[in-house]
Amino acid sequence: MLSTQMSDTLMETLRMAGINLSSNAQVELGNKQGGEMNAAKYEECLEKFYSICDQMELHLKTASAHQYQSQASQRYTPSTVTTNPPPDIHKYTLYTSNVRQQVAFAKELHSLLVDATSSLAAPLPPPQRPQPQHHDSITTMDTQS
Repeated sequence: MLSTQMSDTLMETLRMAGINLSSNAQVELGNKQGGEMNAAKYEECLEKFYSICDQMELHLKTASAHQYQSQASQRYTPSTVTTNPPPDIHKYTLYTSNVRQQVAFAKELHSLLVDATSSLAAPLPPPQRPQPQHHDSITTMDTQS
């Protein structure tokens, strides 16, 4: 539905741009006085087009977030969960295996967070200072003076 509105609005915007361009050409040739009405109508059509573009962008972002949520749901909930399951479909072992997987994932996530916070809290080693170089040999320049 938005795509048809978008194409209709784009066509109207382009039509108004053509009328505006023609009107400006007539004004430059001196055949006609400048008219602000065409410019205002063109800006109105352009704003409507941008509004539909913004709506489409929001719809696409929502669809992308929905797809990401669906993939995460399939990844972290391996068995299908129904809201009103028949009595014999989900057995106790299926629930326990699902819970074990979720607990293992929670432990893994916990250990990752603990490692990350410990690495952030660890003090930084002191910066290394450059060691001065000692020259024990005498150069020929030193002996000549």
